[in-house]
Amino acid sequence: MVIRHHDEFLDRCLRECMLLMRKILSRLEKLKATCVQYVTATQWLVPMITFMDDKGGLAHLGEGGGGGGGQSSDRERQRRRRHILSVHARRSADEQSFKTTVGKLEKAFNQQLQEFVAHLSSCSHMEPYLTHLAQKLQGMGHAEISYS
Repeated sequence: MVIRHHDEFLDRCLRECMLLMRKILSRLEKLKATCVQYVTATQWLVPMITFMDDKGGLAHLGEGGGGGGGQSSDRERQRRRRHILSVHARRSADEQSFKTTVGKLEKAFNQQLQEFVAHLSSCSHMEPYLTHLAQKLQGMGHAEISYS
């Protein structure tokens, strides 16, 4: 009796986690891949966030700072300054390319999300809990962000 209840529980978990629905998993995998592409496309921005002040200017470029004083700290400051300036220059040059890339990824994600929600809705007659999930995802689709 305990084993039967456990088996029923496992079957329910597999079903409600959509692990038995290959098409849903495939569409979910496409959404995940688009998210990974977005992260990859935006990773180069992380160092810039560290070095940009709240007015959009370069931070950490002042001559003040650390205690050592000597030539090695001057060289380190110069190396850091060159790095920050090169990152800033790359950011300026790549801004339009970045917007284009993010715009394409946004469009792909929104399209894949719509297809995913439509597929969930079409499967909801087999699994009623999918109706609620589809409705929640549709509600999220109204809060789209545009980068163009």
